[in-house]
Amino acid sequence: MKTLIFILALSLVGCATQPVPQVNIGPANCATARTQIPYLEQQITVFRTSRNGWVETDEDRKNIARAKNIIWSLRSTCPASYL
Repeated sequence: MKTLIFILALSLVGCATQPVPQVNIGPANCATARTQIPYLEQQITVFRTSRNGWVETDEDRKNIARAKNIIWSLRSTCPASYL
């Protein structure tokens, strides 16, 4: 009986952990650049501050680099009137 309670408690604790946030990256276009650039910058900041001392993995670095590349491409290719 004690083993069953231990297993149930362990499974509840394991399921209650918070998911690691992901950087949400949508299609990049100049029509939405004015809102997309600040959103991506905010997502990078939220992602980095929510790690709570965890080491960034290669996948994390790829997501951040992808978001930065989208920001750079929007800033370098879209006319100033879209930014």
